[in-house]
Amino acid sequence: MKKLFERSVAAVVMKKKIKVSTSNPQFTIAHFEQFVRERIKSGNLGIEEAKGLFDNSLFDSYDSIPHFGYFVRDRCKSGNLGIEEAKGLFGYAIQMRPLPSIYPFNQLLGVLNKLNEYSTVFPLFKTMESEGIRPNLITFSILINCFCLMGKVDFGFAVAGNIFKSGFEPNIVIFNTLLKGLFKENRVKDAIQLFYKITEIGYTCTDVTYGTMVDGLCKTGNVDQAFKLLQDMKNGNCKPDIVIYSALIDGLCKDNQIPKALNLFEEMICKGVVPNVFTYNCIIHGVCSLGMWKDAECYVNKMVNSGVTPNIVTFNLVIDALCKDGRTEKAQTHSRHRS
Repeated sequence: MKKLFERSVAAVVMKKKIKVSTSNPQFTIAHFEQFVRERIKSGNLGIEEAKGLFDNSLFDSYDSIPHFGYFVRDRCKSGNLGIEEAKGLFGYAIQMRPLPSIYPFNQLLGVLNKLNEYSTVFPLFKTMESEGIRPNLITFSILINCFCLMGKVDFGFAVAGNIFKSGFEPNIVIFNTLLKGLFKENRVKDAIQLFYKITEIGYTCTDVTYGTMVDGLCKTGNVDQAFKLLQDMKNGNCKPDIVIYSALIDGLCKDNQIPKALNLFEEMICKGVVPNVFTYNCIIHGVCSLGMWKDAECYVNKMVNSGVTPNIVTFNLVIDALCKDGRTEKAQTHSRHRS
C-alpha cells in the first residue's frame, strides 16, 4: 500500500507540473508519456494506478484517446501484462467516451488469447460489438485462433463466414490457422480439402501453409502424403526449411521408413539447410530403433563437429540403444558425458 501511495504521489506531482507548463502542450504531454513509459518498464504498474493516470483532469485540454491507445500498446508489448489487468483495461476502454479505436481492443484480446484465456475472449468480443465497435480482420483472426486452440474449429469457420459479410477477405494467415485447427481435431480429410481449395480460389500457399500441412499429416500418420507435398514445394516457389524437413524426417522415422529419412537428411544438408538438435535427435532415434547404435554415435559426433550441442534427449536415445544391446559399460560412459 505504501508503495502504491508513493507512486500515486509521484503521478500527482507530474500532473501538477504538466498543468503549470501549458504554454507548450506537446512538450508537457511528451514528459507525461515518458513518465508512463518508465512506470510500464518497471514491471509493477497496477491497473488502479494505470486508471488513475487517465482519470481526473490531466487531459482536460487534450484528447486522451490516442494516449490511452499508446499506453495499451506499450503495456501489451511489455510482456508482463497479467490477465486481470488486461480485463481491467478492456473494461475501462469500453467505458471511455468517445470510444477508442479497434486497435487497443485487438491488442488486449491478443494478449488474453496468448495467456490461454480462450473462454474470456469471445464474451469480450461480443461486448465490443454491442457497443458498436466494428471488428477488423485482425479481430476476426484472433477470434478464429482462439476457437481453433479450444478445439472448436467449426466456430472458427463460422467467424470466417462473418469476415465476408463484414466486407473483408480472409488472408492466408487465417486459412493457416483453420488448417491447424482441423489437424488438432484429427480431421485430416477436411484439412486436405481446405488446402486444395485455398489454391483453387487463388491464394498462394506460404511456407507456413506447407509447414502446417506437413506437420499435421506426419502427426496423423499420413507421412506419404506429406512427402508428396514436399515434392510439390520443390516444384513451386516455396523452398522447404528446417521446420518442414525436421517434421518429415521425424514422421518417416516414426513410420519406420528409416532409409528414406536418412536420404532426406542428406538431401537437406546438400541443399544448405542446417539441421538442428531436433533433426539430429529424430535421425538418432530412427537408427537406434533398428539397433544401429554405432550409426547413432556417428551422428552424435557429426552434430558436435557441426556446432550443434547434444541435449538430454540425444544422450538418452544412445544410452537406451546401448543398454538394449547389452553394452552397459559404453552406456555408462555416455551417461557420464550427459552429466
